[in-house]
Amino acid sequence: MFFITVKRKISISHIISGVVGLDMIHGHMWEVIVKIYSEKLYENEMVLDFEYIHNIINPFINQIDFSLLYNKEKVNLTFDKYTIGAYALDGYEPTTEYISYVLSNIIRDKLKEDGFINRVKKITVEIVEDRNSSGGYSIEDCRG
Repeated sequence: MFFITVKRKISISHIISGVVGLDMIHGHMWEVIVKIYSEKLYENEMVLDFEYIHNIINPFINQIDFSLLYNKEKVNLTFDKYTIGAYALDGYEPTTEYISYVLSNIIRDKLKEDGFINRVKKITVEIVEDRNSSGGYSIEDCRG
């Protein structure tokens, strides 16, 4: 099976509510890794253009880069006029697994919208938190 990989490094801070040690603001330099799998090659012997995938992921990535991610149903934060870059999730914890799930679905929906979903067998998003830890999500059958 063929695949392409695009990567992006971002700086985030987050609060994982209900987990001792993670229930306070702490930060990471995440590496977001997206892989798109296909059973065959298309124009110019490519799965898809790297830049096309970057253009899909960048709006969401730019939104959370240098931001504080938190579950607004469990964490009550008050911000003053100097606070910027907060990204509240409705009822979900900002884990590597959940952010990977969100990004995978953004990619799948855009591929459907643009008519490329039939090219894709699998979408995988992995977020590397440090050299020993990562979490991710895969959509195994994009066409279904």
